[in-house]
Amino acid sequence: MSLSEVLGARETSESVCRAGIVPGSHAEHEWQELDKKMSTLLSLITEQSILEQAS
Repeated sequence: MSLSEVLGARETSESVCRAGIVPGSHAEHEWQELDKKMSTLLSLITEQSILEQAS
């Protein structure tokens, strides 16, 4: 996930998370990594939205 994707997500409410499948990758681990990335991003966006509403 790049910084531009994170910044764009805050403005458009859209996001893209990617996982790289390479030799030796395990599909379940890649899904878990994607879930962690999205959870982190969504929590940051949600926290920022709550702070903006409180101001």
